[in-house]
Amino acid sequence: MNALTAFGIFKSMLSDLLLRSKKTFGMGKVLSRFLTKAVTTIVAIRGRVNFLQLQRYSGVNEKTFRNNFARTDISWLHLNRLFLPDKTTPSDHLVIAMDPAHISKSGKCTPGIGMYWSGYAGKAVYGLELTAFAAIDYETGDCVMLGASQTLPKTGSGQNPTMVKCYLNALNSRHEELLEISKILVADAFFSRKTFVIPAIGMGFTLVSKFPVNASLSYLANKEFLDKRGVRKGYAPKYAGCVDVAHPDMMFFKKIRVDKAGIFFHGNSSFHILAS
Repeated sequence: MNALTAFGIFKSMLSDLLLRSKKTFGMGKVLSRFLTKAVTTIVAIRGRVNFLQLQRYSGVNEKTFRNNFARTDISWLHLNRLFLPDKTTPSDHLVIAMDPAHISKSGKCTPGIGMYWSGYAGKAVYGLELTAFAAIDYETGDCVMLGASQTLPKTGSGQNPTMVKCYLNALNSRHEELLEISKILVADAFFSRKTFVIPAIGMGFTLVSKFPVNASLSYLANKEFLDKRGVRKGYAPKYAGCVDVAHPDMMFFKKIRVDKAGIFFHGNSSFHILAS
């Protein structure tokens, strides 16, 4: 498949999307023509995409792009959601992926500019950061971008939020729309901390992630542990020692096998994260 054929297929998909959006959102012809022009221009541009570049390649004034992308009456997440296959329903195999993405940017006047972690560079790099959300079919691997929010750790109010708080704000601002797609939220090891997990669960999500390398876990004392320990003076302990992930204590685990996935150790009682 050459580039022109692929571009033609993409335009056909875009036309179908806008046709469905007219029926769903009552989108007018002017906005439909603008989105067609904007999206096809973005695909055609090689290199950095900004409003000046869009004006140069499309012939549409830069201010037109700024005004339309600043509109608050358009639900961009619902619009992007129309790219999901019709046969896919929220009860099917979809998950919500959340991941910060670094964007290189120089200068000092852009809001939110600073040092952010770049997974590609393996270190903190100067620039901007977006918190991106996508819907992923975990069987086919297909992915549809749903939306993104810029990370703004400095608000100018004197009380600057932490990075975790910024990510929670981005999630909370669209959690109702995301829950309509899937209740399973997938994120990397950075988000496996109680300051993020507990609020995310409170929103209605089930977080799928992994522990960071410095995670400290303790077993919760169960009845079998207390019986083996015997009766002693003082209060019964709440914890039963640290967890060695490489050698789990089968007093607190049971081994289960999941087809096509592998062997897992299911905790008879939940873990408690002491530090992360």
